[in-house]
Amino acid sequence: MVQAISQSADLCSYFKDTIDNHIRNGIYHYGIKYAPEDQIIEYHYDPNKDEIHDEHTLIDMCFMVYMQMLHVLEAVALINVLNSRTK
Repeated sequence: MVQAISQSADLCSYFKDTIDNHIRNGIYHYGIKYAPEDQIIEYHYDPNKDEIHDEHTLIDMCFMVYMQMLHVLEAVALINVLNSRTK
């Protein structure tokens, strides 16, 4: 799916603010730190350089996940409509 998205300028633009490979790599592969007192999520995306990291607030992360979910639902609905027209 990532390859298909990256090959289409329209899809890249559509998913741009909701898909971040640094977030995925950092959380899945290299770990995160969550500070509940200020609700900051810090994630490391370079396994060789611990000082290289990004951070987002918890609400920003929730919003990105929510927007990505909406985009995926819209894409599935569009595929369903296009598929039903070909029958």
